[in-house]
Amino acid sequence: MDTRISRMRSGEVSGLILAEAGLQRLGIDAVRHRLPDSIFVPQPNQGGIIAVVARAGSQISGGELAPALP
Repeated sequence: MDTRISRMRSGEVSGLILAEAGLQRLGIDAVRHRLPDSIFVPQPNQGGIIAVVARAGSQISGGELAPALP
C-alpha cells in the first residue's frame, strides 16, 4: 500500500480506493473520503445469506442451527 499511496501523492495516479481496515492495520492515516457501505455488495461470506446442506435422513435440525442465526 505504501507504493500505491506514494504514487498517488506524486501525481502518478489521481486517486485510490483502498480498504480502510488494511490502512488501520498498517497504521497508515491516509483516508480522505469514506465511501458509504450502501453502494457496495458484501464480499463472499460477508453477507447475510446462509445455506445449509445435509444428506437426507441426517440428524441435523433447524433447532441445532438456531444459535447461529440472528
